[in-house]
Amino acid sequence: MPDSPWLQIPVLAGIVLGIWAIVIMGTDNVNIPPDVMMDAHLVEEGPYKVIRHPMYTAIFMVVISLVAATFTVSRAAALGILIIDLIFKIRYEENQLAAKFNEYAAYRNRTNRVIPFIW
Repeated sequence: MPDSPWLQIPVLAGIVLGIWAIVIMGTDNVNIPPDVMMDAHLVEEGPYKVIRHPMYTAIFMVVISLVAATFTVSRAAALGILIIDLIFKIRYEENQLAAKFNEYAAYRNRTNRVIPFIW
């Protein structure tokens, strides 16, 4: 945990957001690979009302804060690789969700991917 309270807040908020997202989605709907499960259902409650990928948001909040707490070039490079990887996963997952759920296009139009009100 970072020493600075200014960096502890986003770490704790990211952990809470990640747990909240998993609880709302239900553990039976969570899949570690970005492949949509056969019996998946589209979740639009809780944090999913505002952002489509709150678990990725939670990861970003925690990791960016930890890198900022003890910044090194190698940690920044690892963060860059993580961001690129998650962007590819988001795009892959969204294509799958759009193919599986007819209502996904409308959901996508009223929510942001990762950062509320921005992206």
